[in-house]
Amino acid sequence: MHENTDVLIVGAGPTGLTLAVDLARRGVAFRIVDESPEPATGSKGKGLQPRTQEVFDDLG
Repeated sequence: MHENTDVLIVGAGPTGLTLAVDLARRGVAFRIVDESPEPATGSKGKGLQPRTQEVFDDLG
C-alpha cells in the first residue's frame, strides 16, 4: 500500500514536529525529512516564548 503525501515538512525541530502533530490531528498525510541521519539526543527547543504557548493553546 502506497500512501499519498500531501505535505513535505523539511526539518524535525520544534516547528516541524509541531506542524506534524497538527497535520496528523487533521488527517493530512505528511512526510518529515531532516538533515541529521539520527534523532537528536538533546533538546532542540530550550525554552517557550509567549507566542509558542499561544500556538500550543490553539492546538489544544
